[in-house]
Amino acid sequence: MRSRWNDAEAAALSGVDLLVYASRLVGAETSLVVWGGGNTSIKTRERDHRGREIPVLRVKGSGSDLKSIQKKDFPACAWTTSARCSSGRTWATRRWSPISPTRCRSRGVRPSIETLLHGFVDAPVVIHTHADAIVSLTNNDRAADVLTASTARTSSRSTTAAGLQISRETADAIAAHPEARALLLEQHGTICWGASVREPTTPRWS
Repeated sequence: MRSRWNDAEAAALSGVDLLVYASRLVGAETSLVVWGGGNTSIKTRERDHRGREIPVLRVKGSGSDLKSIQKKDFPACAWTTSARCSSGRTWATRRWSPISPTRCRSRGVRPSIETLLHGFVDAPVVIHTHADAIVSLTNNDRAADVLTASTARTSSRSTTAAGLQISRETADAIAAHPEARALLLEQHGTICWGASVREPTTPRWS
């Protein structure tokens, strides 16, 4: 799959505007996402209703279509950091909570159901898709065996449940495989991440 990224087009964009640009590129690939499928996010800093600069997660709103998504379709979620215990060990986890629509310039768009997953991944930009080719490998009764035999050496895999559990397991899997370039989730598609918007939108399989 060729990259649609154009440095000249992206040069004048930053932050959420650049994420909108990248999201539309991903959405234009029908083999990556069907209408309304997939979600993207960026962690940034914005001013709240009191004028304080706070860390914010801008994540695709539910029901939005990536190929035609707009800036207003990325509702803002504020976050705090606290220490929690998971599987007998202490770890830092980010607790994301949607900002009230009256305090958010998103016209009340509801954050994606995958918001926790995006928040738990410790990377500035996250892109999650349900590519046809990947789903054909992951959505079957022998997913673990198929993935082991067919995926690139730099990918990692995880068997997950929905909601908070998938978010925690995703974060743990990525932390355990720092060399990984993507995470394939059984029954749930692909997650790519990066320090910049361009990084996860450019094919990097080896």
